[in-house]
Amino acid sequence: MNEFLIFFLVSLGFNIFFIVYIVLERKKSKKENLNRIKVLKQVLDGNYNARILNKGNKTESIDFFINDLIEKLQRINYNMISNEERIKQQLSNIAHDLRTPLTSIIGYLDAIKNNVASNTKEFEKYFDIVYDKAKEMKRFSEEIFEYTRIEAGDYKIDPENFDVVEELKSVIVAFVPKINESGIVPEIIIPDKEIIINFDRNSFNRITSNLINNALQHGSEGKYLGIFLERSDKLLTIEIKDKGNGIPENKIDHIFNRLFKADDSRKKQNSSYGLGLAITKSLVKANESNIEVISSDESTSFILTIYF
Repeated sequence: MNEFLIFFLVSLGFNIFFIVYIVLERKKSKKENLNRIKVLKQVLDGNYNARILNKGNKTESIDFFINDLIEKLQRINYNMISNEERIKQQLSNIAHDLRTPLTSIIGYLDAIKNNVASNTKEFEKYFDIVYDKAKEMKRFSEEIFEYTRIEAGDYKIDPENFDVVEELKSVIVAFVPKINESGIVPEIIIPDKEIIINFDRNSFNRITSNLINNALQHGSEGKYLGIFLERSDKLLTIEIKDKGNGIPENKIDHIFNRLFKADDSRKKQNSSYGLGLAITKSLVKANESNIEVISSDESTSFILTIYF
């Protein structure tokens, strides 16, 4: 449930409880309730560090309940503030990633408009650059839309039985031109025998495509791509490995965060924009599977585990 809605409901419950509490306690000792009322008013004013101190009075259970409610409000409020800061940073990153290709597009269009392209060959060069940048922006907007759908629960998961061996081979084939163009030497170890799993086929294709694309982008300097599929009883693992610059240990836990950039050595190329791995993680979670990262100075492996 959305944290803002949770906060609203808990806050509403707290306010109702506060009113009921005041009504029920009106006839009791004013001195005994003075501190409680003071604390409750502090919380209503936004001070979530306030707590009721009970010295063994009969109302200890009520005070414990109130303190517990205040603590929940405090945690929810903290999460909301943290999420708000994260959203601001993400919007800043999105604006930057959109501005870069857009600035390039406008620059080359201005050059074409002002007849800077002196001949047909130069004009075609400018046009191709503008076209590629426009496609970058389109892919980026599609990634944002897809990620938003998944996070909102609007992405339909439809498990079906299919041969994972043949499906993975089909995914790999689509990358053959890019692999050859990059001069990368692939090492592919996949069983010849079919392995039937029950999984959402679209999710599987998106997950594996993202991982292979990520390995090609960030591991191009190592000229190596490893793809390994293994089965063990009801467990299936797919490892996608590259030999590019590794991911710093203190940043591995954040590598699946949307728009997160590990460092300059594994920065985005073309249109990755830091959303591919975030989408991958969300799809893995939606399909009740698991993914982990193992990285060193010499290589990085993404290991997908599917239970079937």
